[in-house]
Amino acid sequence: MAITAEDIESKQFTVGLRGFDQQEVTAFLQSVAAEFRSLEEQAKSAATPAPAPAPAPAPQSTDVYSAMGDEVAAVLRSAREAAGEVRRHAEEEAEAMLAKAREQAAELESNSRRHLEEAQASAQEARQRADREANGILENARREADDLLKDALARHEQLTRDEQEAGQRLQGVLNDLQAVVGRIHQRPA
Repeated sequence: MAITAEDIESKQFTVGLRGFDQQEVTAFLQSVAAEFRSLEEQAKSAATPAPAPAPAPAPQSTDVYSAMGDEVAAVLRSAREAAGEVRRHAEEEAEAMLAKAREQAAELESNSRRHLEEAQASAQEARQRADREANGILENARREADDLLKDALARHEQLTRDEQEAGQRLQGVLNDLQAVVGRIHQRPA
């Protein structure tokens, strides 16, 4: 089966999972087809001397591994860029989470301080109230003790006066009795 330049130029390939670049393959086939035409013309005109043929366009590199290396390099570059993007995104998320955690910690600390201050103020107020009540009770107890002492002193003084008066009356009665006894003894028998 003879292959023509048109066959080469119009050849279609199936695209695989990791196929070749279609534009690169098409360009290469066009270059091969041009070379093929040139050789066909040279073969036809070989019988007649002809001027030197025009140089054929330089064929593109046919090194499959070189093209694969470029593809692998592109895939690796893409993977590195994607990894960099994922890392940058993860760092941004971590920074956002850290900032949020710091904010929550600051809010918790602020709330804790506020609660502590409120508890301290409440305890201070309760202690002051207890001190006032204790001072009031102590003052009332002192007043009551003073009143009881005054009453006791007044009763003592009253009892002392009553005792003195009773003593004076008894002395008067004793004097009266002695006078009566003295008169009785002075009377003739």
